[in-house]
Amino acid sequence: MTGFNVGAFTGVLISIAFFGNLYWMSVLGAILGGLFSAILVYIFAYRDGHSGFRLIIVGIAISATLTAFNQWLSLTVSLETAMTAALWSAGTLNGMTWDSCVARSGLNQCFYGLCFSHEHTNEITRNGR
Repeated sequence: MTGFNVGAFTGVLISIAFFGNLYWMSVLGAILGGLFSAILVYIFAYRDGHSGFRLIIVGIAISATLTAFNQWLSLTVSLETAMTAALWSAGTLNGMTWDSCVARSGLNQCFYGLCFSHEHTNEITRNGR
């Protein structure tokens, strides 16, 4: 969905600006920011139903708005906070520990189990039955 990635970065940027560089707060900020942007796209794109074109156009608009907000927030926070957020945005494994990998793998196992339990539903949805 267009705008989801920028919304996740907005959530991380806000969490880093207000709570510091805490790992779980960044993860929570990314999840909440992505969900918030998806909900915004869904709400603004609704008019007597949804259409693919409207979802794309509204997603681009939300993405552009959140990108502008991210730039403004990056300019108003301290230099260290802005550099931390930019490093998070670029993606890095610097600072990763085995503790966070173990926690992440446990969470992935839960999601895999959820996906496999709904495999039949996904097959029906994919084939349009």
